[in-house]
Amino acid sequence: MRLTVSLEPALARVRVADEGPGVAPEDRESLFEPFAQRHSEHPGQAGLGLAIARAIAELHGGELKLETTAPEGAVFCLDLPLS
Repeated sequence: MRLTVSLEPALARVRVADEGPGVAPEDRESLFEPFAQRHSEHPGQAGLGLAIARAIAELHGGELKLETTAPEGAVFCLDLPLS
């Protein structure tokens, strides 16, 4: 896993990249829905983490999105305004 933090003119950007199996294009937005689950090595998880994280980001005027286009790995990006 790789974590990068950068400052843009009006926002802070946090990116988390992994080298896992990736996310199918048809599953990308549904990952952020409450109780969404994919095949996991950790069964029994509630599927709320990304939904809660996106809601918190939006409450702060930011955005949480999946930015990957590769078939392997995922890159999540959190943008938060600096003002």
